Amino acid sequence: MRRKLDPKQTAAFQAVAERGSFEAAAGVLHVSPAAISVRVRSLETALGYALLERGRPCRTTPAGQTLLRHLRQMHALEETLFAELDGTHQRTLGFTLATNADSLATWLLPALNAPVTDLDIALDLVVDDQMHTHRLLNAGRVNACVSALAEPMSGCVALPLGRMRYRLMAAPQFARTHFPDGFTREAARSAPAVIFNDKDALHDEVVGARFGLAAGAYPIHSVPASEAFAQAIRLGLGYGLLPEEQAYAKSECAPLTDLLPDLEHDVALYWHCWKDQVPRFAELTRRVVAAAQAALIPA
Repeated sequence: MRRKLDPKQTAAFQAVAERGSFEAAAGVLHVSPAAISVRVRSLETALGYALLERGRPCRTTPAGQTLLRHLRQMHALEETLFAELDGTHQRTLGFTLATNADSLATWLLPALNAPVTDLDIALDLVVDDQMHTHRLLNAGRVNACVSALAEPMSGCVALPLGRMRYRLMAAPQFARTHFPDGFTREAARSAPAVIFNDKDALHDEVVGARFGLAAGAYPIHSVPASEAFAQAIRLGLGYGLLPEEQAYAKSECAPLTDLLPDLEHDVALYWHCWKDQVPRFAELTRRVVAAAQAALIPA
């Protein structure tokens, strides 16, 4: 007998998967947490797979990730169908995109602006490190992601966007104080660096390659916001890697000092999305990829 998905059960599962708890899902669906639990358990029994790892927060299992991706795609297809049936009225479609903070602060919003407006798409942006955004796509939590990984996951495509170039910058006074003899190994051991968060391995890659200094061998400030990150460097809190667009941007502060003018540290970026997309999402992908390839250094 062909198995069918129960809409109440799938709605309960999706609410838990997206909000992380049975209590939060119950608040959204206006039923008790016990009812949510019964529906999810019934769905797991019907499918023959555990869908959620119960905890705080709840997390989807591999089977749950597959189901969540399916439910999101079905929702987008239904919205497209309704838009076509409505004729001239085009319903707004929600599109969730995971991106790294540096892309969001530089090229991404200009690339998204026209297609999002033209295609009547409502954006939901999720910020994570470029080495981790693909996990959100794999978990079914986003429709697409900007990632530093070149290999696509099963059922997905990875389209090259281009390369972001980073420069190792410091405020002039900071450079004079901490690097009077240039960017040396001993100076790098004591000068405070600015990194984004504990997922940010970019600084370690550059300093490690240059001097063989491991993570933890020098003091750091963690500033998990791209604009604030750049401001921390401009104010002299520490030195760090900035995208060229931010490194040479005009500011009320004095122009930043490039500590390693010979350094050209590039990060290649890719747009990951599902092979099967509704037409509007496919067109969004086409236009954003084209805009990114025009804005970034060719891959």
